[in-house]
Amino acid sequence: MSTQTHITEPENTAPENSERQLQDTALEERRSFLQSLSDSSFEAVMIANDEGRYIDVNSAACDLLGYTHDELMQLSVSDISAEPFQQNGLVMWEEFIAAGSASGEYSVRRKDGTILQLEFRALTNILPGFHVSFIRDLKERGRAEEKKIAEESLRQTQSLMAEAQHLAQLGSWSRNLITNEVAW
Repeated sequence: MSTQTHITEPENTAPENSERQLQDTALEERRSFLQSLSDSSFEAVMIANDEGRYIDVNSAACDLLGYTHDELMQLSVSDISAEPFQQNGLVMWEEFIAAGSASGEYSVRRKDGTILQLEFRALTNILPGFHVSFIRDLKERGRAEEKKIAEESLRQTQSLMAEAQHLAQLGSWSRNLITNEVAW
């Protein structure tokens, strides 16, 4: 009985390997760029996979939610969601993935049990299978808006007072009790 051995030459895979290496390098550069953006952001940045499990978060997200980085890596979007979002979490996540982006307000439960109202903007597939959310505490935004309104109100009051003093040909002065300096 005769057995034939067939030897074939290996296919030339060098172009495929170099193309794959270029793709891997480009992917790693994108990951590095996204990581540096996330790390330098004052907003909470949370990256989840297709199943809604967190694969990375920045320190602002940890501070906002009261978890350590390692603890958040064990959780999913629905794990931190507060009612009514927790009941509909999977459906909402699937709708988000299908839509490609989402924004609005959302309630989460911090590690200590307190509920936070958040504003978010989210994008799907920043890298294949990776979805990012940028999150901000609405209370902080409200404080910033209140401060801006108060500052504008003060400017308007000062302007009206200056105009009234000018029209009435009056002035105001102040005296520093320590230095005894007077300013008109």
